[in-house]
Amino acid sequence: MAEVTAKHPAGLSTAQTGGESSQRSAAPAEQIVSALLRYGVSISLALVLLGGVLLVAETGLGESLRVDPRVAPIEGMAQPWPTTIGGVLRGALALHPDALILLGLLLLIATPVLRVVVSMVLFLAEGDYVYVGITLFVLAMLVLGFFLGAAHG
Repeated sequence: MAEVTAKHPAGLSTAQTGGESSQRSAAPAEQIVSALLRYGVSISLALVLLGGVLLVAETGLGESLRVDPRVAPIEGMAQPWPTTIGGVLRGALALHPDALILLGLLLLIATPVLRVVVSMVLFLAEGDYVYVGITLFVLAMLVLGFFLGAAHG
């Protein structure tokens, strides 16, 4: 029977011969992307939950829901919460609740962007240059959106 090759939505090749699919080369790539998404979201959730628990432990449940302008800033910062990636990392290492929550949210935002980067590398390794171009375009639009958002934010 003739061989039919179809593209998987993630861009991974699936060859079908006589109704049986052969996914030997596609499976590792799909597993890499799947693991990236799963671990990125899981770690993000863990950081946000840890930050939330520490915030409630430090301030009490009722107080943690209010913004108090008298809250002491994180060491070396003018505001009570970090506003730069370096500040978030320093605050998270010091187990500051706000910084842990922000780090979790940053990771949640970065996870799909990293998925696009990993997909592009996998497409390049497969020699699928059409999908490399498409994912490069998607990545460029994401980066452009971040910079335009930062410029107007």
